[in-house]
Amino acid sequence: MDYISQFTTNFRHVAGADNVVADELSRVEEVDSPMDNQALAVAQQQDQELRDFRQSTSSHQLKEMLIPRTTTPVTCDVSTPAARPFITQQFRKAAFNVIHRLSHTGVKATVKLVTRFVWPSVKADCRK
Repeated sequence: MDYISQFTTNFRHVAGADNVVADELSRVEEVDSPMDNQALAVAQQQDQELRDFRQSTSSHQLKEMLIPRTTTPVTCDVSTPAARPFITQQFRKAAFNVIHRLSHTGVKATVKLVTRFVWPSVKADCRK
């Protein structure tokens, strides 16, 4: 509310039955972070797929860096303006859910949003 009030002061309550565009902003108490960045960092250290990915000839520029809530560096792709963490197999569903819970867009839009993360088959996995 504090952030939104910087842009508008027109707030109105919309009853749940009338709120056809209910989203996460309506249920702030439901927002949490299912991604454990520290556990991801530890998982990356043992991940064979990441080692193989490092050896592949792709346009990704992988770099280890500290990200919020970590004391161990996380491998991220820095070839884009925003660093994108490499997601190991056991964290892919959680990464997908972080994006998908925000809005239920179509497949194309979901793929675009999920590519804030990196893994070898990210686009194909989103279409499953």
